[in-house]
Amino acid sequence: MKKNNHISLNFSIDEFIYSQTAIASGLDNTPDAVATANIRRLVERLLQPLRDRLGEPIAILSGYRSDELNRLVGGVPGSQHRLGEAADCYCAAGPDVSIRRNAPFTP
Repeated sequence: MKKNNHISLNFSIDEFIYSQTAIASGLDNTPDAVATANIRRLVERLLQPLRDRLGEPIAILSGYRSDELNRLVGGVPGSQHRLGEAADCYCAAGPDVSIRRNAPFTP
């Protein structure tokens, strides 16, 4: 895995493929070209605009999951994580940050 493989100002592909479970299980969690393109679209169309709007860091807790990783973590079989179309995120400022930043948000 390359370090600092940025796909936008504030996000890197590494954030989406890192998994402690994958590491502990010896799994390669590298997405294919289609999933990589989906991750880029997710960042460009939703996550980076949201990050820009909030003005706060957004941490990716779970991004891309290979089929095997998805099974190991108990993900649903049709999870969009397997396609690079989902990310579980965390904003340290809390859930009210969008309200404080003049919600609603439309990317």
